Amino acid sequence: MYIPANFRMTERETLEFIQEFPFGMLISNDESGLQTTHIPFYLIEQSDKLYLHTHLSAVNTQGNALDQKEILVVFHGPNAYISSSWYNHPNVSTWNYLAVHVKGKSRIMETQELIASLSRLTELHEQGEQRPFLVKDMDEKFFNSHLNGVTGIEIEITVIEGVKKLSQNRDEENLNRIIDALKSRNNHFDADIAKRMEIEMDINKP
Repeated sequence: MYIPANFRMTERETLEFIQEFPFGMLISNDESGLQTTHIPFYLIEQSDKLYLHTHLSAVNTQGNALDQKEILVVFHGPNAYISSSWYNHPNVSTWNYLAVHVKGKSRIMETQELIASLSRLTELHEQGEQRPFLVKDMDEKFFNSHLNGVTGIEIEITVIEGVKKLSQNRDEENLNRIIDALKSRNNHFDADIAKRMEIEMDINKP
């Protein structure tokens, strides 16, 4: 992924981004060509290694060729169109956005690993519910019938890189003009990008 230096995320920012936007694209290549599945992931930091865990439907043919394979996972965040009319000088329109790319080697999980992974994923996303429903709460027969329908995937991360293009190459006046214009739109992505631009401005102030 092409990332200009002033738009590059730190490694810590990439990890926080995955936790904030855990729904990604699993991309692999086999004899049938490129394949992509949109699925949730969760991040594991273990000693000096990083892993992603996920699962796909057992009938998804992409899972047939994911043992010891090099793969790519793409995580997308908010994005917003930036009009050239907002600047105080002639310029071109552009797009602000955030994204993280992960490269790694995938392997198929054993059954007990898959159960632990499903339990952890469910606990992670049920924690804000009034009546959380966890794997441990499921009827064993019911759970096992569904367990046979998924394939667990672990990805050992070898490369992780992220881009946060938030107009960092603009001066303060134009940054404020862009932020004000984004806020005037009735779009949650635009509002999110504006907020992140304000945070970035505060971080980069001398």
